[in-house]
Amino acid sequence: MSNPGSADLRLTDPLDAQIAQYRGLSAGAVAGLLIGLLAPLAMIDPLLWVLPVGGILVNGWALRQIARQGPTLLGRRAALAGLVLSTALAATAVTDWSAHRWLLRRQARQFADQWFELLAQGQPQKAYQLVLAPEQRLPFDDELWNFYRQSDYWRGELEYYVSQPLVRTLLALGRKAQVRCYQTEGQGSQQGSDCVYQVYAVTYDLSGQRETFFVLLELERVKLAGGRANWRVADAKGGFRPNGWPAPTADNASGA
Repeated sequence: MSNPGSADLRLTDPLDAQIAQYRGLSAGAVAGLLIGLLAPLAMIDPLLWVLPVGGILVNGWALRQIARQGPTLLGRRAALAGLVLSTALAATAVTDWSAHRWLLRRQARQFADQWFELLAQGQPQKAYQLVLAPEQRLPFDDELWNFYRQSDYWRGELEYYVSQPLVRTLLALGRKAQVRCYQTEGQGSQQGSDCVYQVYAVTYDLSGQRETFFVLLELERVKLAGGRANWRVADAKGGFRPNGWPAPTADNASGA
């Protein structure tokens, strides 16, 4: 016969007690914490925003699982840490991205204002320099005209630039035109350079009536050696019509 006390001895064995008190570790909490630790990568590129967003979802799900299963599942602290990291990095990445885009638009507008101002002053030789790549530009001094006079190629390039309808119109209007930034049409990057597309309204008097046409500028921020960067007017198109603006009439279409 078996000893009746042997069963009691087995039930009170320390190893059996440890097994009975075993609490599993939440795989979701571990995964969420790892994603939270990777969340700073979201500062590099908006495409990586999926990391903090995924961290918020995974850690939120893990916390619900732990709460539902009570004391049998560990990992609440890990899930909370992952959730805090993911939430903080998501907010920081969006704020940093928005601030960077705002700063680029502001810099682009200042550069465009300089281009319009040079044409209003009747200085196309300087305005043309803002079209060139930054490393090709020459100083805005008295020697600039001599450079164009001494080079058949660059004199031809300047003459062609001045012959373009938009440039010719802005030069003819001069100070009679009022130029204001109307809206930012778009913003992005291509081939490692930042691009801002801005629409400008050019208003002037014509036979006692106020006329307006729009100019679309593509402003490119070119990265230079040593971490520096500078802007250029990559393209300028007259006659652009923003959404909701009436089509230009035959009388003011020349400004386009």
